[in-house]
Amino acid sequence: MLFHEISTKAETIAREGTVQGLSNICWSFARNGHYSDALFSEIAGERERIAREGSCQALALTLWAFATCGCFDRALFVEIANCSGNRLVKRGNAQAGT
Repeated sequence: MLFHEISTKAETIAREGTVQGLSNICWSFARNGHYSDALFSEIAGERERIAREGSCQALALTLWAFATCGCFDRALFVEIANCSGNRLVKRGNAQAGT
């Protein structure tokens, strides 16, 4: 029931949520075996903001959740790889890449 309620507010959650909050929501859905096409699609639509503002942990959780749920949004994966990969390479340390 809770997951359904969250899904009904997908657009607002994706638009107004922090990147950390979005990653936490994705993680909780995946961890509990739930998938919402509406929610994951709306969150994927925030890919530029997620890639730009997300900590390494938030990005990893988001990608893990999408993959675990079988939601392979190519544009999201590419955006995160292109934007955040540069942060990791420049610093050479995944923990310092935030």
